[in-house]
Amino acid sequence: MHGREIHGYMLKIGLGKDVHKEDFNDVLMTNAVMDMYTKYGSMRNAYMLFDKMKTKDVASWNIMIMGYGMHGNANKALDMFSCMCEAQIEVDEVTFVGVLSACSHAGLVSEGRELLRQMKSKYGVLPTIEHYTCVVDMLGRGGHVEEAFKLVQNMPIQANTVVWRALLVACRLHRNSDNAKVSAQKLMELDPGHSGWTVLKDGVHAFINDDKAHAKANFIYAELYSLIARLHEHGYVPHV
Repeated sequence: MHGREIHGYMLKIGLGKDVHKEDFNDVLMTNAVMDMYTKYGSMRNAYMLFDKMKTKDVASWNIMIMGYGMHGNANKALDMFSCMCEAQIEVDEVTFVGVLSACSHAGLVSEGRELLRQMKSKYGVLPTIEHYTCVVDMLGRGGHVEEAFKLVQNMPIQANTVVWRALLVACRLHRNSDNAKVSAQKLMELDPGHSGWTVLKDGVHAFINDDKAHAKANFIYAELYSLIARLHEHGYVPHV
């Protein structure tokens, strides 16, 4: 609401009204307002601003692509990407994070695979760990756990904890115990102090937020609730 009020005041005093005289500072200012609306989920207001801009830079397009992807409209995100390419705006790393994230959340596996394949050859953008993470997450969500595992093993960048964690979530979701053990072990090696991994005498047990897949989940949660109750007795208030 504060942002809306500021935007209203900007219009009242004439900032950004004359689209025919839009300069670099106006583009930055409009991008900031668009970014606010996309994060709030008001894509209609964001697009109205975008559509009126005489000059759009790469950030303008990226904000809209990320916004549509963030709020579950992957087709709009991909349409915006196509329009960006048609307008001969040079895409960058952020652009591909946006479209690959959109593909991941919408289950557009074929489209995501093709985009990753074309990133360097067609668009001249070298995939980074963020892009591979999006694709691993996309494949995992879509049930292609083996393909995701092979991608992690063969990608030219060393996988970090975020990648292995995304793969572990997919393994747990689709009950792929073999790859789950490898993923958990890799996480233990890279981040041994992380609170989500516990080593007992019979192996590594991985715990994820709201995870009910463990064979003794009911027992584990009962003990957890008991522990939280005891912490409350001593004045502890968890941050939600």
